[in-house]
Amino acid sequence: MQDRITSYIQYLKFEKRYSTHTIEAYSKDLESFRFFIDDVYGMGDPEEIELVHMRSWIIGLMENGLTPRTIHRKMASLKSFYKYLRKEGVVDKNPTTKLIAPKTRKRLPEYLEESQIENLLENIPF
Repeated sequence: MQDRITSYIQYLKFEKRYSTHTIEAYSKDLESFRFFIDDVYGMGDPEEIELVHMRSWIIGLMENGLTPRTIHRKMASLKSFYKYLRKEGVVDKNPTTKLIAPKTRKRLPEYLEESQIENLLENIPF
């Protein structure tokens, strides 16, 4: 799988012209996934990997305390990688299409107190 990841990273770098930060993040994410698949399942071929293997990786990330936002990015890396593999004819099916991301918490909007608004309006220079 290492060769596939390397060619994918080259594709992102030279054809898609992704930013350096995105390329580094995707590379780390895919290496993490590759290590997990090799360590836990002893697999190295992307064609062997199924949805159940990807889900167990995501569950492991959640158990390690990663935020849903970080997991979303890692999943985006994996989905993009498998889309590339499908385009290149390496895999016949893309198991990431059925991968569901963990829910993210919605942040409540911050607001100003009435006294803060009055103070702000009083101090506006005209």
